[in-house]
Amino acid sequence: MGILHPATLTPTKAETLARWLPAQTWAAAAEATSPDGRARLRIDADPDGAVRIVVSPARARPEQPLSLQAFAFPGGLGAHKWRDRRLIDALTAVHPGTVPLLVDTDGLVLEAAYANVWIVEGDVLITPPADGRILPGTTRSVLLSDEPAAREEPIPLDRLANADSVFLSSSINDRLPARVRRSPVLAAAPL
Repeated sequence: MGILHPATLTPTKAETLARWLPAQTWAAAAEATSPDGRARLRIDADPDGAVRIVVSPARARPEQPLSLQAFAFPGGLGAHKWRDRRLIDALTAVHPGTVPLLVDTDGLVLEAAYANVWIVEGDVLITPPADGRILPGTTRSVLLSDEPAAREEPIPLDRLANADSVFLSSSINDRLPARVRRSPVLAAAPL
């Protein structure tokens, strides 16, 4: 959950969360923390007003760069996180061991299944623009505001493949190195 990212958890947010979240949630977070001190907090709000809070350990950080498999997805997933992750799970199942990389039909890279995408060219960090087709993650926002060499630009798939390096950013894992598979872009069929 982005609001718990250390870089964005201001005292005001911390105070608000402390009042809003039940005390057992904080205890569960402490118990569920992975060995490296990370945990995942998921808050689901239903249309009927019911709220579920789930805390679980974060997955172990991979030892090797993540392998990205490109999928054509017209218009992207949009600017909001999807509660229903079946499509992402189905894309992941197509090539086990890879992370789906969503590419619009115009050939521009959008985002990965659970993270924002960045390329490094020289000393410059580049991520696709938050134009309504991607989830503008909290770690992405922090990098754009704190890193003088970070900026938004459209990234064609061939530019990503030829970049000096590629990484994914997320509120749980911060930055993870990645590489794009040299394979055809697959069609992503909605479920």
